[in-house]
Amino acid sequence: MGLFDKIDRPIVYNDSIATQEEINRLKRLSNTEENSLKIKLLEQGLKGEKKVLYELKNSHIGMYILHDLYVRYDNLDAQIDFVVITHKHVYYIECKNLVGDIEIDQNGNFIRITNHNNNIKREGIYNPLTQCKRHADIFKSMSMENSDPLYKYNVNKNFYKHHIPLVVLANDETILNDKYAPDEVRKQVIRADKLIDYIKDCDESKDNLLSDAAMLEVANNYMNVCTTRKSAIKVNDNKFINVDKLRKELKEYRCNKAKEHNDKPYYIFNNYTLEKLISVFPTNKNDLYKVSGFGTIKIEKYGDDIISIIKKYY
Repeated sequence: MGLFDKIDRPIVYNDSIATQEEINRLKRLSNTEENSLKIKLLEQGLKGEKKVLYELKNSHIGMYILHDLYVRYDNLDAQIDFVVITHKHVYYIECKNLVGDIEIDQNGNFIRITNHNNNIKREGIYNPLTQCKRHADIFKSMSMENSDPLYKYNVNKNFYKHHIPLVVLANDETILNDKYAPDEVRKQVIRADKLIDYIKDCDESKDNLLSDAAMLEVANNYMNVCTTRKSAIKVNDNKFINVDKLRKELKEYRCNKAKEHNDKPYYIFNNYTLEKLISVFPTNKNDLYKVSGFGTIKIEKYGDDIISIIKKYY
């Protein structure tokens, strides 16, 4: 770490509760077998994410932790459990809280093994590492957009030297058998209790050190491109609003305030917070406290304006 580096602990840049919100939404719907199964799977996934978040928060490593990000680019959607930014790397983490043991064969195929009343079942599952790499590829493509050929060449050549997709198995009872897995796969699938040691080992080298300012800039860049996939939301029993129109007006307000204060737009609020404004749909200052990214200072500065904009759509 450089002489002037100050980030020596984990900083949770956002700690989304989107999964919990979806669970709550499903619980308000009719109690069908399909909804019950969805709730069970979501609760299982949320439990795994909380475990990984606990490990990251208690790592004593200088890092930004971005949790539960959505991104859309070129008609591709991705939901990323965690993006972790350290002084050396960016980690894309896909969290899996699977029941049973996991075996990875010599071809990189994932096999789940369960034992119910001595009835052993082996079944192939979708490769979560493929999913994680696809998400990383979206960010890779975004970083090359409108760039010159030399920059694109360098990104293509070096992206995965500094950006690491990881699958983290969060269930303490899961045994990982990767003895026959290809080396590249073995390096990118780990148990949650090994995550921090893995990051420390990867970050041990002294090259490609990011300054505190660069880390913050990277974190802001990720948050600034994140969005949700909703195009309309229901604000009461009889009314839906045009999200695109509201989003455009909030972006215009953000841009105008940034010019007024000679700041960058995401210093006012980034795209992730923008989408939370739309999702929460605050109509008073107390509601604004429910929006990730808004504290007392920002609410006093911008709260009345934002509430005034949103109330026009109610």
